Amino acid sequence: MDEQMVREHIAEIRGRLKTIETEREVLLTLLRGYEGWLRLYSNGAAGAQLPLLAATVTQSAPKRVSFRGAIRQVLEAARGEPLHVKEILLRVQELGAQTQAKEPTAAVDFTCYSFKGAAQRVAPRTWRWVGDDS
Repeated sequence: MDEQMVREHIAEIRGRLKTIETEREVLLTLLRGYEGWLRLYSNGAAGAQLPLLAATVTQSAPKRVSFRGAIRQVLEAARGEPLHVKEILLRVQELGAQTQAKEPTAAVDFTCYSFKGAAQRVAPRTWRWVGDDS
């Protein structure tokens, strides 16, 4: 297995997860509609016996990952291995973090610099994690 194959698998998995999430939303909408219909038109006790949607399905909002937090996570996960800002940015995006910066790699570089000694610059635009940042 090579890097290109792994990246293709990641893209395929993301596509499948998006499809599953879309199906989930459709099913939740149907469930809400049926429960609403039963509350309106069922004959008393039978409709009251149904559990409400909130009790049966827990909706979890997707966790938002901060850009800075994702960069730290990527560097720590590399366990001291030097990473170029382009690779850091790819991994950060895979975690779901985004930036509105015009130059995203420059934003990664600046963020690594801001870790004040916990991230060490080992070459131009190349960083590795060396310790804890408070």
